[in-house]
Amino acid sequence: MIAHTDEEKDKNYYLDIVKTNNNLLLNLINDILDLSKIESGHMDLKETVVNMEELRNEICHIHQLKALPEVKIIFENPGASLVFLTDRNRLTQLFSNLINNAIKNTTSGSITIGYKLQGKQIEFFVRDTGKGILKEKQT
Repeated sequence: MIAHTDEEKDKNYYLDIVKTNNNLLLNLINDILDLSKIESGHMDLKETVVNMEELRNEICHIHQLKALPEVKIIFENPGASLVFLTDRNRLTQLFSNLINNAIKNTTSGSITIGYKLQGKQIEFFVRDTGKGILKEKQT
């Protein structure tokens, strides 16, 4: 379709469809590979130093592009900078899965990500103003 379209607007529209589907397919393949690794007991974690402010900027920027214009991605900072050892890719994947789910169910308002320090533990969270889970589906 892209090759046979002269209108730049139409080309961009079709290109966006291709990019979106490529990302969905890549995510699906990565999820299948991760599940396979977990089931086989060969999940390798690569600890690196993670600066939460840098990770926040990356995550918020990427997901703001995916969200509707009426939805704001917000990072709630407890006031303290945070640098710690973890598998950056796995943490990014965790946030991405939660935020992508929130994006699917939030048509206006906000999606807030953040963390709380609980002694030596970090509690990460994602909150949204989306439609939520129906009462009868909650357990």
